[in-house]
Amino acid sequence: MKNIPKVLLFGCCEGIAKSLDILMREKKVFVMGVIPTVDKYGKLFRSEQLIKKAHLSKVKIFYEKNVNDQKFITYVKKNKIELLCNWGHGQLFSKNLIGSAIIGSLNLHPGLLPYGRGSGAIQGEIWNNAQKIGQTCHLMDENFDMGVVVHQREFKITGYEYLDEIENKLKKDSAQFFVEAIYKCLDGNYKNERLHKFGRYFPKIARGDTIIDWNNDSDFIVRKVRSRSPYLLSRSFLAGEQKEFFIRKISHSYIDNYLFVPGQVIDKNHGKGVLVKTKDNAVWLEEITFDGKKFFVPKFKIGTCFVANPLVETVYLHEVFNDVLQRLNFLESGLRSSKNTRQ
Repeated sequence: MKNIPKVLLFGCCEGIAKSLDILMREKKVFVMGVIPTVDKYGKLFRSEQLIKKAHLSKVKIFYEKNVNDQKFITYVKKNKIELLCNWGHGQLFSKNLIGSAIIGSLNLHPGLLPYGRGSGAIQGEIWNNAQKIGQTCHLMDENFDMGVVVHQREFKITGYEYLDEIENKLKKDSAQFFVEAIYKCLDGNYKNERLHKFGRYFPKIARGDTIIDWNNDSDFIVRKVRSRSPYLLSRSFLAGEQKEFFIRKISHSYIDNYLFVPGQVIDKNHGKGVLVKTKDNAVWLEEITFDGKKFFVPKFKIGTCFVANPLVETVYLHEVFNDVLQRLNFLESGLRSSKNTRQ
């Protein structure tokens, strides 16, 4: 037993549970324990599969609210654990935690480092017309999504897949890929070359970034919607009403390029949806929802306008507000006049 390397598994996804199953079956490492994702109150976050697998395998479970706690770091050092293996745990590892294991801390990242850094790597690569996407297992350092690449794999894409289609590509044999990276770390079978280029960093989605700007090119709009749908739906608004709707399916129209006011419905098709003008040509809105529950093929009338210029919409709402205010003042003055007359 003493010659078998010791590892700890961190994570909350289905893949980390499958990885535990492979490691326990192949018996090349001794899994000292699993650390599922929990919130500050100790409540599990999408970690049920890992917990179930750990119970079946009789592996110790650490319910750590803060994996960077000094007590936990001391445990890692005291037990001379060779490798910390992270797959989507969620908490950022401190420099002290990263360096607490003999070899270090391995992380699985859904992007091709260093050009697919950040939590928005999939969307960012697609927006930049990537023809491939993939996963990277790397030994972490204190810099986000940097360190030393241990194992990498890539898949060809068109750039117009929906996010669930891309995730299905990444899920295939992903647990085996992760386990292979663990073995590479333990065997030292990788190029020990530290990432030094900044590459491309794609941060998490900012507030308001889900709103479609119809002044963009059609290709960008299609890529943006598809790279997030169906898990995160892009939004638009009916002009003058501020009524919000969400887009789940969208496609190119391939009509000739021409310039005109974007964000207007210029054609409709009973089975396909409505054609919306963009900066360069137009796109088909094929499936939308108003409430996030009921999805349908849109049937907006030709000439319907969506918000394309927020400044214009703000001015319009300001005018509406002023009109309402004037009417209220007029009614109030009328009431005062009527009251004075009665007196």
